[in-house]
Amino acid sequence: MKNQLATLLMFLVLTSGSIYAQPKTLKFDMRYQVSKNDVAIVNDSLHHRMGLATGTGNALFADGTNAAVSVYFVYDYTSGNGSFIEYDILTFPDNSTITVQSLGQSMGSYQGKDPLFSATVTVIGGTGIYDGYTGDGSMTGNRQEALKDGVTVKLSFTVKLK
Repeated sequence: MKNQLATLLMFLVLTSGSIYAQPKTLKFDMRYQVSKNDVAIVNDSLHHRMGLATGTGNALFADGTNAAVSVYFVYDYTSGNGSFIEYDILTFPDNSTITVQSLGQSMGSYQGKDPLFSATVTVIGGTGIYDGYTGDGSMTGNRQEALKDGVTVKLSFTVKLK
């Protein structure tokens, strides 16, 4: 009986730690405005452009939390379609941060307008309450206009923190 009780107690101790270690899923919508778009025209084909763009905006979480966002992305687009890598730094009201890297594609654009975005997402850093967190997930989004200074980008994220 004592062995069974000891075994049960050991099982409860071991499993209770894993219950608290379950990943937390963050769902948020982000809206930002491109503040600077440095573009280079690549003369290998019609409408091929590469560039580095930055922006600022806001992320709204399902629980009502808001975070300020700084965005940095590099793109390689032909007529608005192609690959990009984006870094989003989210700063929360308590000054905690999360840095998210998105590797994705811009597609469905016609003459650079109305592209749809999809990306795989990796949490690559955090501070404050997010210090030590990692994670992964996905992002989708769009913009209504061609990529230029002042254009608004809308994105939706689902990220599992570990």
